[in-house]
Amino acid sequence: MTEQIYVFRYGAVYKIGKTESIKRLIRDSNPDEIIQTIETKEPDLILARLYRKFKQFRLPESNYFLLRKDKLNLCKQLLRGSGNLLLSNNQELYITLVASTLITVFSFYVFQIFNLPILTRFGVSMALGSFPLWLLSLTGNFGGYEVKDLPLFSTWANRIKSLIFASSISLTAYALISLKIFFEHK
Repeated sequence: MTEQIYVFRYGAVYKIGKTESIKRLIRDSNPDEIIQTIETKEPDLILARLYRKFKQFRLPESNYFLLRKDKLNLCKQLLRGSGNLLLSNNQELYITLVASTLITVFSFYVFQIFNLPILTRFGVSMALGSFPLWLLSLTGNFGGYEVKDLPLFSTWANRIKSLIFASSISLTAYALISLKIFFEHK
């Protein structure tokens, strides 16, 4: 289900929030100015990133901000898609998988310099490559927002997916290193 994120001006303050019906919200709240609205499937992640980005301008425990003109322009740019504010959970996981792959490939070639046996190279490289996935499974994200601004359990899907990937890669790395040890003892 999609929701809308909005930035409204009420006097000297700006409200950043989400709604299922922007027309009803505009009718009921009567803002002085409609600054920006976007439709998204992941409003909580985007809101949390905006709240973190502008936290020094946020009125305590509210969705209201005292934004200067330059910060308001930055907020509008971010909502238009400039920058990495609008990354979804799946995109974060994809970036983590790419990072893991790059670390694995790079470390494999570095270990080749030391003339390590190929199974050891693959095993150790994969173990190192699983590190970003383990980190994602523990944190649920790589920053950009504070967890307190997100609904409970909203990052769990990412945590579970990355845990499965990290476990699979680590077990494969363990199996490769065990195979190498097994063949050495024969």
